[in-house]
Amino acid sequence: MPKGSIVAPSQSQELGWFWRDNAAFLMGFVGFLVIGYYYFWAWQRVGRDPPAGVMVPRWDAPDGISPAQVNYIENKGLSGHDAFSSALLNLAVKGLVALEDLDGDVTIRPTGATGRQPLPVGEAAILQKLGGAGQEFRIDKSNTAAVKSITRKFRSALDTEHRNKFFDQNLTYVFVGIGISLVTLIVTIVSAGGGANFVIPLSILIAVATGITIATFSIGLKVSRASNLVGKVGSVMRWFVVGFFAMNLFPLLGSLAVDMTVKPVILAIIAGVFMINILFFFLLGAPTPLGRHLMDGIEGLKTYINLAEKDRMNLAGAPAMSPQHFETMLPYAVALGLEKPWSNAFQAWLASAAGAAAAATYSPNWYHGGNFSSGSIGKTMSGLPASIGKSMTNAMPAPKSSSSGFSGGGGFSGGGGGGGGGGGW
Repeated sequence: MPKGSIVAPSQSQELGWFWRDNAAFLMGFVGFLVIGYYYFWAWQRVGRDPPAGVMVPRWDAPDGISPAQVNYIENKGLSGHDAFSSALLNLAVKGLVALEDLDGDVTIRPTGATGRQPLPVGEAAILQKLGGAGQEFRIDKSNTAAVKSITRKFRSALDTEHRNKFFDQNLTYVFVGIGISLVTLIVTIVSAGGGANFVIPLSILIAVATGITIATFSIGLKVSRASNLVGKVGSVMRWFVVGFFAMNLFPLLGSLAVDMTVKPVILAIIAGVFMINILFFFLLGAPTPLGRHLMDGIEGLKTYINLAEKDRMNLAGAPAMSPQHFETMLPYAVALGLEKPWSNAFQAWLASAAGAAAAATYSPNWYHGGNFSSGSIGKTMSGLPASIGKSMTNAMPAPKSSSSGFSGGGGFSGGGGGGGGGGGW
């Protein structure tokens, strides 16, 4: 064919064709960069954890917080039965209730005594549900309704007083990022052209249906423990957001993939937009200054409980081991999942010359068990929280985490124990 038979395209035509072929990629890529920059800016502004303070071993709780509060902060929320067990033990140590553990069934008996100081909200909620002196509360299957009621009351009291006090999820920044992401997705899909346009109403329909389903499901698991409207709405919205991104990524990508005009790189960009939102939904949460202060103190408390006796006694001003000191610290050890090393330390002290006199007479007046003896105090006391947790589990299903999705910029991890794992604030 002679030269000049076909007119060469103009520069504007070439640019138009380039845009037609690459518009979706360019829009998606630029949008992804904008989203990434925004989230990085937001993380730098509000998502980074306050710097940790100097850790100093300590033998009291920071700011006088209760064992249940220690568990709540350590685990970033309520999870399992450890917080309840620690609160119950603290009531017992204060002489307000007596515990009986026979064959794994735990019975609680209020003593009718009154404390010298106001009780923390969680302990007050438990004591109120137990009734007065002479009452008996059994934690077993025959008493499921009452066990559920006292647990719900306890968790609600803690959540009401402490939610958002120690940790900020920074949801406003998350929702702005989601808004930018939705605009990016819509523009990218529309720019892809062809049959991909049908995905927009379809994905929105799936998103709404999934969000409603998960939000409804969350009502039974989490919202029932929120005692005010703000808590209920917040719980639903958190589940809605997570459900939107977690449940609709693969249907959306699958719908786009069947259209051969959509390039794999565009699918990768869309997947990246979903994943970066999920990532920063967790990373933008951070402890408040108060939360960070208490976390530092709790770390010092954990260190003290874990220290060997000789190292513990080398601490300036540290109290000597005694039955009273052991009992005072036991609920905190339970809250942190450290009841076994703390009980073993007490058992070792009783076996030493310093504790020989106490070993002959020690028997806590707040505890009654079939296999109690001075030679097995460590085993008995470390096993008591497990007995409470087992009784609670047998009486009702283990509670789900009451959480705001905490992960935090610093990557903290919670303690273990007779109950469950982590949670959120």
